Amino acid sequence: MRVRKRWRVAAVQMTSTEDVERNLARAEDLVRKAAAAGAELVALPENFAYLKTEGEPLAFRTKLAGEPVRSMRELARELRCHLLLGSIPEEIPRSRRTHNTSVLIGPAGRVLGCYRKMHLFDIDMRGGAVLKESRSVKAGERPVVLRTPLGRLGLSICYDLRFPE
Repeated sequence: MRVRKRWRVAAVQMTSTEDVERNLARAEDLVRKAAAAGAELVALPENFAYLKTEGEPLAFRTKLAGEPVRSMRELARELRCHLLLGSIPEEIPRSRRTHNTSVLIGPAGRVLGCYRKMHLFDIDMRGGAVLKESRSVKAGERPVVLRTPLGRLGLSICYDLRFPE
């Protein structure tokens, strides 16, 4: 595989909510703008399709073959770009928890790889915030590095950044 020496990347910033349809429409618009500006890899943020309010029950979960992956695969194919779905709440059969899953899609619309967040953010600050991602998310088991025409890409999600493996 021939690796490209230079390529343009776009990091999309957006404020996601519990409204999946609205989030997907906004993500599509921003991906289109990035690709029109020449981005060959467009990265969407963690929980781009659905972000619940802390403490609320999880109202949206999906399979890798479902939405939003299906529509984002079509978009990547149409725009001929690599598209990183920062993360989606991936359904785990027979479990109330999900995986926090990042998906890399290639310019042909094919899923090149998936990564499930390994390092969950649990914090209990004395007299302060208590956040337990592990209540609703099951940790992944392995790091993922993918070979692409852009080069080797390692996938991670948010708090994972603090763990160099």
